[in-house]
Amino acid sequence: MLHTEYRRERRGQPDPHYFLGLCSGIWRIGEGEIVVNGRSLVEHFGNAINETDVRMPFRVTGTEGRFNVMIKVEGGGVTGQAGAIR
Repeated sequence: MLHTEYRRERRGQPDPHYFLGLCSGIWRIGEGEIVVNGRSLVEHFGNAINETDVRMPFRVTGTEGRFNVMIKVEGGGVTGQAGAIR
């Protein structure tokens, strides 16, 4: 299980007073489906974020469409949660 804590940076260091989101996820070989808190990526975030930004790490590593990811994210706002997932 992958666990990520995402915080805003201040002067190049994580700001301990500004928490943006906490994310844990499970990766499985699959077709590229991303499930966030039991809902699809679009259902969870709507049009508040650009879905391609969340999928960018898969494109960069050449693994787009090869893994299904189940993610639990909490805290922060929509942007913070998207950053934690990415």
